[in-house]
Amino acid sequence: MLYEGLYVEGLINASNASHCVLEAPTDKGNKNGIEKKSQQNRGQSKLMAKNGNPTEQNTVLDDVLDTNDKLERQIKQLQNEIKHQQNEIKDQQLIIKKFQERSKTAEKRSSEITKHMAKVMDTSGAFESTNDSLSKINIITQFSNVYSNDWAKLSIWLAKQGILEDQIIQSLTSLMKESYQECLCLADEQLRQFMLLSESQGSPSHEEHEELYALRRKYAIKDTARARISQEVLEKVFIGKEIPWFQIEDKTEEAKKMLQEFLHKFVDCCWVMVVSTPRLALNFDVVGKQYCKEHFKVYSAKERIKDETKDTNSVYEVVWPCVYYADGSVFCTKGDALLVSIGSTPVEDSGIVDCTCFVSKEDKGNRTAVDENSSVNKKVTDV
Repeated sequence: MLYEGLYVEGLINASNASHCVLEAPTDKGNKNGIEKKSQQNRGQSKLMAKNGNPTEQNTVLDDVLDTNDKLERQIKQLQNEIKHQQNEIKDQQLIIKKFQERSKTAEKRSSEITKHMAKVMDTSGAFESTNDSLSKINIITQFSNVYSNDWAKLSIWLAKQGILEDQIIQSLTSLMKESYQECLCLADEQLRQFMLLSESQGSPSHEEHEELYALRRKYAIKDTARARISQEVLEKVFIGKEIPWFQIEDKTEEAKKMLQEFLHKFVDCCWVMVVSTPRLALNFDVVGKQYCKEHFKVYSAKERIKDETKDTNSVYEVVWPCVYYADGSVFCTKGDALLVSIGSTPVEDSGIVDCTCFVSKEDKGNRTAVDENSSVNKKVTDV
């Protein structure tokens, strides 16, 4: 009887222990209460096991409690990690926001500087806007493309019609030179009319009238003005004129159309160049002079050129002119020249000489040049 009484009492205690677990506080924030009751339950289970009472139910209960403790610790650890990651994300977002604000400020400042440089260029020519399709560097590129594309296409077509290569070059160069001179005359005439100057008084000085030159360019490069100038120049040098070497049987009209298209592009580039500030100039005036590798490249002709009136290796004809600042400050791009292969001097006595493209003289180590439209000597910077 005594044994049975102790056994029943043990079952009652185990039941009370289970009841304590079921009535544990459900508030997640009350962790101390949970831990305290868990410790009490483990203590009762151990005591019962020590007194020799059945421990199967107590062992399951201990396992549940241990698992619960582990999960709570893991949950707490994960919550801490999540909180840490959230803080890092906030910090990174703040850094990104600061960089975006700095980027916007830098872009705004860059735009202001570009506009200011473009404004300075309009008055002094010292800077150029990269957004201007007719800036000096862009118009020089367009001018070179007219040579490599339109001039080459036209000359090849004319050669197929049986016209000799040197005749093609001399005829096209004559038309180009005359067109360029017409553009110069029209540009100077515009300024004289505005200033009420006679032809004998010459053109107003660029240094004294920078604003006037900038204003003239602004209106001279408009599409309507360029179209009118191109038409006026073509009427003077080409349209309505008879060109003997252009009488190509049944293809004369086709030849004239192709030539007119080429000259239109050439004149358009010339006009933009002559109204630039400072003015861009073309150099055709090297025929008969010794070849200058600084400003011209050798044009590869199919046949050797023989001319006993000129020295060997001198310029027989300018195929395409070089480009430079008319004030003599900068040389821009090389031209192409057709050279005399067999001339009045032996080949061994006709080496490449120093630049003879300009009327020059030595002045403290710098070459000086006479502007093609001015009698004032100005320094030329070697480029």
